[in-house]
Amino acid sequence: MLSNKWLESPVTRAVTFTGSTQVGKLLSQQAVAHMKRPIMELGGHAPVLVFDGIDVQTFAERAVAAKFANSGQVCFAPTRFYVQRSIYADVLEAMTAEAKKIVVGCGFDPSTRMGPLKSERRLRAVEDLIADARRCGFRVATGGRRLDRPGFFYEPTIVADATTEAKLSNTEPFGPIAALTPFDTYDEAIAFANRLPYGLGAYVHAREFETLHRATGDLEAGNVICNGWRVTYPETPFGGHKESGMFSEGGIEGLRAFQNVKYASLS
Repeated sequence: MLSNKWLESPVTRAVTFTGSTQVGKLLSQQAVAHMKRPIMELGGHAPVLVFDGIDVQTFAERAVAAKFANSGQVCFAPTRFYVQRSIYADVLEAMTAEAKKIVVGCGFDPSTRMGPLKSERRLRAVEDLIADARRCGFRVATGGRRLDRPGFFYEPTIVADATTEAKLSNTEPFGPIAALTPFDTYDEAIAFANRLPYGLGAYVHAREFETLHRATGDLEAGNVICNGWRVTYPETPFGGHKESGMFSEGGIEGLRAFQNVKYASLS
């Protein structure tokens, strides 16, 4: 493989890769075999914990904007929404209404708010996820179909009452799908969020600071965003835990990944 040829070269000191976990694992194996450092920013399946006491309408507007940015083709896109049961119906209704407002089309049209998926292959993958979700009894609140026009356009999709058995609940969709699930207790929400091997981004929305602070420590993710949606800044580290990556990009931590520690002693 071409990547192995590069890594065999003494000129190559490290490999940095942004992409799928599967390819990242392969490149990491090749890099370590030649004692080269693998710096990996890999896949995610970002959970969003939503506790009662929030402003539901404001949350829905901003959550939908974050979810469907770039048609959901963002590694840290919010995807698995775990909503406290007391506000679940209200959040589902508000997010569904906001998703229906999104105009899908060509980016050159000023009215467009969401463009196409990147390829026919990605569109078929999204179609497969929704077909499987329907077989598992999930309810599609809005969307759920390819648009009948040239190109790779898919409707903004909200899936309700998602459980763990469907592909959508376990595989990064990398597309315009948000899956909502109710929870009853804090511990249940954390268990839902942490059950997958991914740990790139996670989001928490709550009124109580104690809940936010506690969740920041309990969530297994490299980036935990509280009451907001912006994940990266130039001065902050960005990287995943578990199968979502190794080392960080951005900030001083991103520079350290490209440095070697040397100890020198003078007597």
